[in-house]
Order: sequence, then C-alpha cells, then structure tokens
Amino acid sequence: MLRELRAGEDAGRSLVVLHPVDVCLDGLYSELEARSANRTWYAVDLRELQGRPGTLAQRLLDHFGWEHSADGADWALLVDRLVGFGLAIRHRDQSPDARELADFIGKFATASARYGPHHRPVLAYAGPFGSISPVPIDDVAVMCVYWWGYVSPLDTLVVVDEVLSASRVVGDSEAIAELAAWDLELAASLAADWGAEAEAQALLGAYRAAVPEEQGLLREAAAASSMERYAGPPTDLLDAWARGSVNWWGERALVHIGRYPPCDFEAAVRRRIWRGQVAAVLPYVELARERLAGWLDSRSHLVGDRWRYKDMVALEVGPLEKVFHESAGLRRAVPQYELARLLRQTRHRLAHLKHVNRDELVRIQDLMSAGLFT
Repeated sequence: MLRELRAGEDAGRSLVVLHPVDVCLDGLYSELEARSANRTWYAVDLRELQGRPGTLAQRLLDHFGWEHSADGADWALLVDRLVGFGLAIRHRDQSPDARELADFIGKFATASARYGPHHRPVLAYAGPFGSISPVPIDDVAVMCVYWWGYVSPLDTLVVVDEVLSASRVVGDSEAIAELAAWDLELAASLAADWGAEAEAQALLGAYRAAVPEEQGLLREAAAASSMERYAGPPTDLLDAWARGSVNWWGERALVHIGRYPPCDFEAAVRRRIWRGQVAAVLPYVELARERLAGWLDSRSHLVGDRWRYKDMVALEVGPLEKVFHESAGLRRAVPQYELARLLRQTRHRLAHLKHVNRDELVRIQDLMSAGLFT
C-alpha cells in the first residue's frame, strides 16, 4: 500500500486512507514522511484544534500561526501557504466531523489543482471508515484507498509461537494461525488454551457468540473475490469490513470464522485445523519416515524374508509398518513399530482431508525424541 500512496504523492494527489475501526495507522504518516523526497510535512492532531473557533481551515491557519480571513476562502489561503509541502491530519481521541472533513478535503484538492503536480500541496488523512462522509472519489487530485487490513500468516505465527513457547506440538502453530487468520487477538486466546479441536470449538464458540450474524456475508464475500485488490469493498461488505470481520477482497475474500453460519461452523473449524496440520505435519512425517527407514536398513538381518532385499530407505510409511508386522526379528522393537503405525495413520488421515488428533501427534513427537534410532 505504501508504494501506491508514494506514487499518489509523487503525482501531487492528496491521500485518504480508510481502515477498519480497530486498526491504528499512525505509523503510516511517519513512513510517508520518511520516504518523501519531494515534500516536507506539517502534521496536526485534531486534539490540538480543540477550542479554536471557525472552520477547519481557519482552525488550522490559527494553529500554525498563519493569517486567515473571514470571507470563506480560508482553505485557499491554507493551500497557498502549503505549496510544495504536505499536511498530515491525524485524530486519536477526538473523532472528526465526517461531513466537515469531507468538505475540507474536496475544497483543498480543488484549490491545489491549479498548481503543477511537483509543487502541488498534498494532504494525508488516515481514519476509520465512517470518519469521513461522503468518501472522496478518486480523481487527479485525490487518491482514496481502502486499507484491506491483511495480516500475513507469518505475522500470526509470530504471535502464536510467542504464546505457545515450548509447549507446542508439531502442527499447533500452523493450525491456530489458520483458525485465527488475521485476528491476532483471537490467535493469542487460542494459543493460551490450545488443545486442538475440542478446545478450539469452545473458544471459538464463545468468541462467535459476541459477533453479530449477517445474512449473506459469505455469499457477498465470494462475489467480491473478483474485485481488484485495492478497489473499494462492495457496499454490502462495508460494515463487516469496518468491524474487522472481513479481512480483504480480491483474489479471495477472507471472512472471520465467527461469521460462519451454524451449519458450517464445526466443519470450518475442522477444515482449518486440517489445513494448518498439512503444512507442518506432512514434512514431519517424512522426516520420521526417513529416520525409521534408515534404522531398518541398518538392521536388514532382522527383516523378514519378503522384505530383506527391498530398498528400505525408499519404502513409504504403509509398507514400513508391514515390515514390522511381518518380521519376527523385529518383535522387540515395540516403540519403533508403534511409530510406524502412527505415521501411517497420520498420513492416511491427512490424505483423506481429516485432521489428526493432537494426542497422536504428541505421541509421535515423544517417540521421535526418545532415542529410538541410536
């Protein structure tokens, strides 16, 4: 998004960024200022204008100690003072007057359009959806961007790993990240009380109870998937997006799991746990298979006649289990046989789109760290 905003600034377009209500984009201003090669920025928080009389333009002129008039052209005076500069308007505690802000941005852009793009003063405002009304329309002087709020899977994994610490079992971090998606608060809650499906159902059930139902949300989100990534969201999705229930649109829309209807809720939980486990558990199963196959290859004299001349290292987990079952010389290798059985069951379940019980993963991990291959 910074790349698009920087391009807009270079073209002399004022910047309006709208975001969900629970997101803070204060860092956006500092990034713009740090990366701006063409302009020095003035910054003002709306709190600093409290108690000053007049229009927003008059209050800004008064704040900076600049002369203003009483003939209604204060926005033009402000633009003239800001030629070649940028003005960042912030708000933290005080909500702006949505209509006044929209009117000011429109007049500011109109007045600044008489200057060339390299000298044209630009304004930057980032606020939650609803803080400006009507929303400005993109044109040569204004760029309006809906911040789509995407938190990457790696961001979520960092939060989950920090909470889980040393208590994680293979697949835990990835499954929780799939369930929580971009909702870092939910990710931390799940990680703090994680025990796989049963606990996930309980935690998400309580979380879901606090989320208002919206008819047709999933359908609308699916319809939005064909939209451009930085385009505005469909009207029917705006309220849900503003509350953080829809993460983004374009390519595929991500909807908070708390928004799934009752008939799909349990299936959605299972599907996301499975998706996370596939990413982590399948490579772990392959690592365990390699070690177990190497252990058998070094003990070929214990292997039954049917398997003695097979390439042990190349055997998959199913045949490996059969080697133990059909080899009398391996009857004392009880934990290795158990590991082979668990590996086969695990990969079978994942291949059939079913998630693995966490107790079985705990047991596999315990066996792998029990010195079986020494």
